[in-house]
Amino acid sequence: MIRRCEFLIELLDGTPPEVAAEAHRSLSRLTGRRHATKREWDEWWQRNRDRGPLRVLAEALRDIQGSIPSLDSERERMKIRLRALMIENLKLKLELARKNGKPEAPALVLRDDLARPDLAEIRDHILDEIAALGRDLAAPALPEAIRALDDPDGRIVVAALRCLQKIGEESAADAVARFLDPRQERDVRKAAAEAAAEIATPNLTPPLVNALTDEKDLEVLLLLVRGVKTVRAHAAVPHLRRFLTDYRGQADLMKASIEALGEIGDPEGVRPLIEFLAASDAEKDRGARWAAAASLGKLGQAAAVEALVKLIHRTTHPSDHIPAGHHASAKPRRRAQASSSPTPCGTHGRSGSDEA
Repeated sequence: MIRRCEFLIELLDGTPPEVAAEAHRSLSRLTGRRHATKREWDEWWQRNRDRGPLRVLAEALRDIQGSIPSLDSERERMKIRLRALMIENLKLKLELARKNGKPEAPALVLRDDLARPDLAEIRDHILDEIAALGRDLAAPALPEAIRALDDPDGRIVVAALRCLQKIGEESAADAVARFLDPRQERDVRKAAAEAAAEIATPNLTPPLVNALTDEKDLEVLLLLVRGVKTVRAHAAVPHLRRFLTDYRGQADLMKASIEALGEIGDPEGVRPLIEFLAASDAEKDRGARWAAAASLGKLGQAAAVEALVKLIHRTTHPSDHIPAGHHASAKPRRRAQASSSPTPCGTHGRSGSDEA
């Protein structure tokens, strides 16, 4: 209860006028006294905090409990309004910087604002603005954007990763790699996988492959598969082979794994693709089957020819049952019969009036 009284005294300073007024009224009800300033309340509280009757505090607290939620709501509204004002001010500064005529001026503004502690509330927005500049114009702000990855707020880390992803900044590869660790928050891992796939430097290959080992989230796995496809990570082939059996019902992940096997170009990918074509359903796995055919074509191995021929046959002859007496030569015979009939060409095709 004493802490509640101290809380009300703290609200007398640095809060909106209506909040401070409510705190004054609550303290007056609580103590039976009236003071005009926070300093007077502080002095009175230091003299009386240990002697004030707790019974009076308990009764007064019942009166002010209803005002606490409204104070919290007001704080939240003020926070939203403050963020909007900060963003509006940033836009004005960027507009003035663009009128400056120097291409690097907006990036310098964003770099300086990103480092300001008093603008921490809009760091995510500043990072979005840096990404919107594009790689060349954003160059002066990129070191500060990379440092933003060390922010303790996961929301800012995600914004920094997305910024680096959009720009494709290769110098950030090592910094991005550490956020692929499965112990990171899901949103952070997801943003890191997207950034790694876009940056796609060779030194990202080991962390991407390692992440495939322990990652359980399907959406993050899909992004990791796209990443190993982009960097053509041969070490990822065993994982991709495993996904074709372990995630048989996950169409997007299977299709992405199949496409990655074709893009990586490792001959070890041929056998699992052939096995997939043999075991897959022509209707349920239609998209993945065509992806497998395309990947086999990219791999260019002789062993893939038979599988592709079978796929073509199953596509053009969806039923495995062939009626008795029906032979492959039946259609050619019908074509031969059709070709033996007179063709309207030469003199045989002329009418009597033409001959006349």
